[in-house]
Amino acid sequence: MNPPTPTPSAVPTTPPPVPMAMLEQITLTSRIPDFWPDMPRAWFRRMEATINQQKLSDLSKYDLVITKLDKVVIAQVSDILDHPPDTDKYKALKERLLTMFEESASRQVQKLIGEMELGDQRASQLLRRMRELARDKVPDDTLKLLWQPHLPASVRAILAVTPSKDLDALATVADKVMESTGLAHIAEIKSTTPPETSTAGQGDVNQILGELAKISVRLEKLERG
Repeated sequence: MNPPTPTPSAVPTTPPPVPMAMLEQITLTSRIPDFWPDMPRAWFRRMEATINQQKLSDLSKYDLVITKLDKVVIAQVSDILDHPPDTDKYKALKERLLTMFEESASRQVQKLIGEMELGDQRASQLLRRMRELARDKVPDDTLKLLWQPHLPASVRAILAVTPSKDLDALATVADKVMESTGLAHIAEIKSTTPPETSTAGQGDVNQILGELAKISVRLEKLERG
């Protein structure tokens, strides 16, 4: 009687390689955060900057946005998802999301005037946030009047004698002054009155002048740096 023929052991199989196009799509998707309902325009800027070099089709961009929406947001655009337009699907979805989640212009101005606070932000960070709300509808001269009252009185005094009138340059000086004088983590200032009329602006003039004298040389170095 012949011995039983041994059953050949299973030969392990190597899974097929993932196509390069799929790997690139996965990598691209992972670089884009989930949709920001509180900052929809900023999210689209981030997303479009990420995919700019990919030259994606309209449908690919449309599908990519959908993958970044949670169920609450999906509910707001379900009509577009159920019946997308024949063309410009991405544009239609983007416009709907901006309409649904971006604050109205009047609400943005209201926040810009009455609800901004410095807190533990840098002066330049507060300015960037205010610019985001202004959306190029508020000139720099006006934005400066809205921004400066949120800064410490001593910083406002220094900015008043800073030669540069460029708002971004002033924000850089304010950051450096706050760092060099230990004011980087000051308590939030809730006053929205212009410096000329605010209580802080009516403080001890001699104290402000003394502080200016101490850091005037340092300020020149900071501006050159």
